[in-house]
Amino acid sequence: MESADSNDKLFYTLIKKQRQNVNENVQTLKVNVKEVNGSEKLLEAWKDHFKILATPEDRDFQENDKVNLALEQNNIIENRIKNGRKTLENTDNSELQKAIESLNIGKAVDENGISSEHFKYAKSEVTPILVDTVNDIFNNLDVPNAMKCGILNPIHKKERTNFLQITTEEKSYQIHLLKY
Repeated sequence: MESADSNDKLFYTLIKKQRQNVNENVQTLKVNVKEVNGSEKLLEAWKDHFKILATPEDRDFQENDKVNLALEQNNIIENRIKNGRKTLENTDNSELQKAIESLNIGKAVDENGISSEHFKYAKSEVTPILVDTVNDIFNNLDVPNAMKCGILNPIHKKERTNFLQITTEEKSYQIHLLKY
């Protein structure tokens, strides 16, 4: 209310902005060089865009020296880990429950419709299962593919022509990361 006392113009400008109807939906989308208009065409453009992003490119990297060097280094590291085999310390119920408690609430659900709140309210039921899963990951040094999934969400940047890509991860994978 200090703005109303000292500067009437600023105060009424703020009120006017709050009362305006703002259409935050994208009306036009630039795809490469051409512009796409209309809700059906926009939806089709999004489908095509994310289909391209989700489809791995079938490139032949065999001739690329950097790729070969990186693959060789990965194999060396993997062999050293498996041969040296210092296993990670297993987790227990209390440690995993602390990780569940530290999850942020009110965030997006994962691809299975599971939110952080599900884990928090069913902590005693899911903890033994998650302990087994996390210990299995530690012993085998491998995260299951089902936990590596996520939802790709396009977030429109204000006054920009491109979008920020946010990935919502599997909640059980987030718990694993918090523990580790």
